Amino acid sequence: MTLTPDKIELAQQIADALEEGIKAGPHVFFGSTHTKSDYCKNLIKPLLGKYDIEILLESLPPHVAKSLGEKYSRLMFCFDATGELLNQDLPANTVVRYVNDLIKELRGIAQGSEQNMTAAKQKNKRRSKKKPQKSRPINKLFTFGPCQVFFDGRDLNVGTGAALDIAKALIENFGHVVPFQKLDENSPKKEATEKIRTAIRRLRKTIKSAGIPVVIENRKAEGYLMLESTK
Repeated sequence: MTLTPDKIELAQQIADALEEGIKAGPHVFFGSTHTKSDYCKNLIKPLLGKYDIEILLESLPPHVAKSLGEKYSRLMFCFDATGELLNQDLPANTVVRYVNDLIKELRGIAQGSEQNMTAAKQKNKRRSKKKPQKSRPINKLFTFGPCQVFFDGRDLNVGTGAALDIAKALIENFGHVVPFQKLDENSPKKEATEKIRTAIRRLRKTIKSAGIPVVIENRKAEGYLMLESTK
């Protein structure tokens, strides 16, 4: 099983967001103005809007999707469509356990895909040793002009601003992780800002449309890097 880099990142992001809710702890919510129901609703908040786990389910092999779907359904069946706890007698610890099970499943899917991608790259690397060396490395086919990025002479029309700056940073550091704070000085050290993620999504779309054999991968809590595609 191998997910695309953006799906791996999505699985990691959902797991990270769920973990943040658990780390907040019941002491933040249990009080004069908050209830157990508020705490439990906060635990599943990432699943109610920002993150769509259905996108992952559609990308997974049937047996993997079934396992993830079961854990997701078991958790969400505890709530109504607005995130309110259906059974007020349900212990908060039970909900936390269901969330932890879902996090574990998401982590396993992401890590398994990354391992498969690494194994595929190593296999391809061994095969490539038997082939003639390319006249020019793939990253050398990228060139820059004023507010432009070219690939083999073609203008990729990546736009300006963050997308252009991040494209240059990834290309100039081809094969090496570029930390989040190097891509956006306002980014936290261990997490990409929405500005970075938006730019990365645009770059991936541009690369795919242009048929360029490179991928942009995420390294959890570190940054992004551009690599030659193994496909």
